[in-house]
Amino acid sequence: MDENDSSHLLPGKPVLGMGRVNTPCFIDRSADLEQAVTDLIFSKSFDNGLISTSEQTVIIGREVYFQAVDLLLQKYCYLATEQEKELLETFLFDPESGTAHPRARGLSAPALAELAGFTVPSQTKLILTEIAGIGPAHPLSRPKAAPVLALLAAESWYEGLCLCEAVLDFGSSTHAAVLHARDNTLCREFASRLKTVHTILNGPATRGD
Repeated sequence: MDENDSSHLLPGKPVLGMGRVNTPCFIDRSADLEQAVTDLIFSKSFDNGLISTSEQTVIIGREVYFQAVDLLLQKYCYLATEQEKELLETFLFDPESGTAHPRARGLSAPALAELAGFTVPSQTKLILTEIAGIGPAHPLSRPKAAPVLALLAAESWYEGLCLCEAVLDFGSSTHAAVLHARDNTLCREFASRLKTVHTILNGPATRGD
């Protein structure tokens, strides 16, 4: 159980928890983009994003940002407009407290979009939202138990690492972080710097098998 789901928090009922999990995923310019995008969709779309450890915010190296987004769109993801992004923010989170609305948990992407006030193609697996930063001013950088991913570009390897740290800090748990890169030196630096319980290299954060 994680703190995004308070339905189990009843007096006298013992629970195990891992904190508010906010998993960053960094796609470096050296990554196998086809595999990275495939893994990302496989992981985040499983159970419609209900698994708390799934990827939440995807940081992509600027050099490959548009190529990665284009691959996501080719594989039945939908890029929300600014207006649709605002509708999602309002539907997913309480604007005052930032608390996640339970009504959005585990809905399919088309069902979620319809309830939020817009439409996506019926085969849509994930809704993509471009954000400008991490933190309370950017609600979609919060954990989302829904088939919604936040995207932003990193201008450098160092900035990408800093953004991953910011995503983890915006949660309450350094449970997991994902890196897609073919440079072994970068993989070692990522694992050493972030110090998460689980560091996933070139694979999905969650598995449905």
